Amino acid sequence: MAQKWTYDEQSFWRQQFPSCGGRRQSPININTDKLIKDKSLQLKLIDYDKPFPNLSANNNGHTVAIELDSNRKRPQLSVGQGLYDLSELHFHWGDNNLEGTEHSIDNYFGSAELHFVHYNTLYGNLLNARQNINGVVVLTVISQLSRSENNAIQPIIKALRHITRFNTSATIANQIVFSKFLPLNKQLFFTYKGSLTTPPCSESVQWIIYADPIRMSPFQLSQFRRLHKREINRRIIANTRDIQKRHGREVRVSVPQPNRDSTFDDNNYNDIDY
Repeated sequence: MAQKWTYDEQSFWRQQFPSCGGRRQSPININTDKLIKDKSLQLKLIDYDKPFPNLSANNNGHTVAIELDSNRKRPQLSVGQGLYDLSELHFHWGDNNLEGTEHSIDNYFGSAELHFVHYNTLYGNLLNARQNINGVVVLTVISQLSRSENNAIQPIIKALRHITRFNTSATIANQIVFSKFLPLNKQLFFTYKGSLTTPPCSESVQWIIYADPIRMSPFQLSQFRRLHKREINRRIIANTRDIQKRHGREVRVSVPQPNRDSTFDDNNYNDIDY
């Protein structure tokens, strides 16, 4: 049986899960004055632009997760020498619309954070992969508050009303195209070595964090806070881990080519509220 944990007791995680007290923990604050530019960083997304029908949104008591069927071909990510399969997409949010990200950039928090969790194809699944130093890549998207709704994410928002109770799931009505959840510039990103941000806090993660945000409206953000925890009548008001110490780790930034990869045309950052 999986061990229980809550966001309210983060300081006790390390007692049950020793890795949570390690020196490569996530999330961290990204100080843009201390970035290392790395022209060799290249990120390739495979099948992110393909539609996936009949995906389910699941309330696991900590977040809403969209998991992919193991019997079908998954989107993939290639970075460095590794090839990684997408295992799930899940969301993090806060108790208000202004601060809901786990990572911060120059001590600034966005409204929500999307985690596309990938496992190294060498290990076959996420459970095995998280036990290896090169096992996991989490592609991360930060959302800012906007007056306009994000149409790409709206099918997931509509599914949330059917999974307010713990351990419930609902089929997402529309086909999901994961590339539409990403920012315009898909080659400008930060990367560092860290951990899962939930127990067991395995230090097996390469984080890839897009520099540019997407957007969500106040209404869309509020719908996540309607979901309930395992405990009856307790909502998931916030599900972010506290910022962890960097312990001298390098944070690198890509140096993209002049042309921009702009397949997501559903974003307009002119109306973002900072």
